Amino acid sequence: MRLKSRVRRRSRLHGCLCRCILAEEQPDIGEDKISYLVCSGVPRFYFITWLAVLDRLSTGVRMRVWNVEQSCVFCGEKDETRDHMYFACPYMYTVWLRIVGRVLGSSITLDWNDTMTGLQGNTFSAMDYVLIRLAFQVTVYLIWRERNARRH
Repeated sequence: MRLKSRVRRRSRLHGCLCRCILAEEQPDIGEDKISYLVCSGVPRFYFITWLAVLDRLSTGVRMRVWNVEQSCVFCGEKDETRDHMYFACPYMYTVWLRIVGRVLGSSITLDWNDTMTGLQGNTFSAMDYVLIRLAFQVTVYLIWRERNARRH
């Protein structure tokens, strides 16, 4: 009972993730597209994607609080932020373009917020949306994993 009351108090996205993990339920796609984008698929992929959406990944800018200076391992940019890693970094943008370029076409952008808005658009067929969602989650996860592998 306590878990249910805690989940209600949190944001919709956080509550959706908790429900997906604990009850293994799939959210209704019409209810909240960002929740559907994040809360379905392979658990380790959507967990890292969820952290990225909430901007809770331990990027270089967030680690400055701990007096740790880190730059982007892919391009050397001084400020490693979530927005830079996904997909303003020239290297990561090229990766993202190669993965979803044919499906998204000209709507691919360097800005994280524009990317999230574009992924929530209603212009995709059901199959395209599933492919884009999975490609997005896998890309976010693999970029994070590669970043950590190069860093450590």
